[in-house]
Amino acid sequence: MGARVGAVCYPDAATAADAFYSSHPQTFAYIGGGNYVMSYSKGSNGNWNYRFQLMNSQPVVAAEYQLVTPNFPACTPTDAAFDYVTATAIFSFFFSFVVGVWFFSKNIGMVIEAVRKW
Repeated sequence: MGARVGAVCYPDAATAADAFYSSHPQTFAYIGGGNYVMSYSKGSNGNWNYRFQLMNSQPVVAAEYQLVTPNFPACTPTDAAFDYVTATAIFSFFFSFVVGVWFFSKNIGMVIEAVRKW
């Protein structure tokens, strides 16, 4: 059973958490006379952390909190959303191919006649 993040179904909750947390950008803030960077980072133990880092003369980690993997909605790989763009491209290609073959077949007599006269 997979885990859904947005419109994508991932094979497990850990992969879904990686996709979820890595999609969040860093946030910058000026709090109480210091410049802070808030960001998500993956620790050496494989868990995700939320880190507050003071960015003055020397970067110092002010606080770091270990995050719990959220409960993502369950999904199966067959639950994938229908891709209308790809379906339209495939339909357009084959429709154009059929029209081209029809046009060529309709006018092949003129091509053969022109070759005979030449």
